[in-house]
Amino acid sequence: MRNPRSSNTLWTDAELADAVDTYVFLLRAQSVSLPFRTEVAAGALLNEGLPARNDASLRYRFRNISAVVRDLGGPLLAGYSPAEQVCAGVRQRIKALLLANPDFPKLLGGTQARGTDSDLPRPDGQQAALGALARLRQSLDEVEHELLGIGHNNPPEPMFADGQRRGAFDDVRRNIVALESEMERSAPDRAVVTAHSLGLVQFGVRMAAWAGQRTTKFTDVALAALAPALVLKVTGLLPVLLEALGAVARAVAH
Repeated sequence: MRNPRSSNTLWTDAELADAVDTYVFLLRAQSVSLPFRTEVAAGALLNEGLPARNDASLRYRFRNISAVVRDLGGPLLAGYSPAEQVCAGVRQRIKALLLANPDFPKLLGGTQARGTDSDLPRPDGQQAALGALARLRQSLDEVEHELLGIGHNNPPEPMFADGQRRGAFDDVRRNIVALESEMERSAPDRAVVTAHSLGLVQFGVRMAAWAGQRTTKFTDVALAALAPALVLKVTGLLPVLLEALGAVARAVAH
């Protein structure tokens, strides 16, 4: 059961950074993919970077982020109307984190409203979607090798809880296989595509939160030395994942 006191304790800088990074990632996913249940996707963060928080606490924090995003002229994450009741200090911390996020400026100036992401290729069709999913699979293999193949010195929590590390990669592969199967059909099932696209988004949330933590979770000297390379691998995976989501959404739309 999620900690019932989580909504009554102050948010740490690390927790706030995880929430902002996840909000921005979900905005990017929202801009390129089929509609998905944002609250379900955001919930993956609770198991990754916010183990001391609950659903209500995360929801309210996302609504606070929406208020700051609106003030900055950015698009809002579906389902999270702006909540103004946030102290000035927290508001300034959220603003600073948004402006420091390298992906947030890409969402300003109406980019999201047009349903595009300027960094992502935009070929349409099921063959294009299959190609994007193949690139995602290759990227996933590289990241998994880095994160799970470094022996006993695995990244410390909260990357993935012990038995969940391998399972998370296995789950996302099953989602890819299911999406590939739909893309090979003459008439993909939109409901099936949406469900498995959500699985990719949830995995992206966990990876975005972990990458945002960077070296702060690495107490081992050897891991601290490896951290920049690991973070580059993880952050490099996210655009590939978004490319695949967008390609699949466009294929279904046609």
